[in-house]
Amino acid sequence: MPARIIPITPGKIYHIYNRGVNKQAIFFSERNYHFFIYRLNEFFRGFAICYAYCLMPNHYHLLIEVIDELFVSKAFNPFMVSYSKAVNTEQGRVGPLFQGRFQAILIEDEIQFLDCVKYIHINPVKAGLVRTPIEWQFSSYRQYINPKTATCVETAKVLSHFDDIQEFRDYSEFGCEEYQSR
Repeated sequence: MPARIIPITPGKIYHIYNRGVNKQAIFFSERNYHFFIYRLNEFFRGFAICYAYCLMPNHYHLLIEVIDELFVSKAFNPFMVSYSKAVNTEQGRVGPLFQGRFQAILIEDEIQFLDCVKYIHINPVKAGLVRTPIEWQFSSYRQYINPKTATCVETAKVLSHFDDIQEFRDYSEFGCEEYQSR
């Protein structure tokens, strides 16, 4: 496979995403969503910080900061293989689950960082699956609104840009339906 156009390097923040092969589902049950989150937490510990995620029926979005140069080979790739094998076994399917190599966008500044958090969290609203981001249980949005909800997400960096949770919520939910990422 050719070299990645955007190299994944420590100290950088990336919006990572991918979808199912032929745009097909990658999550077939609620159990799959929970397993993905569980494994993400397990594999990323010590390799990356997760700031936001959203799991959609046929794709996922992650906003992560890489902290170890071996993130792709020792954490991300094994995580994806683990998830794919488990789903393939459960569903009695063979072959790739994901459409090629994951995509990565380098986050270059705080404005793009906050915009990406909003984009990730409103994805289910834009897709017409829910009316507000809080209704979608397979994203990190609920952790931001209710910090007592324990997940693998680090919220402090994002929330430091807002006076309180209500201001974050107002920012995140304003104009969801017509929102266009920068």
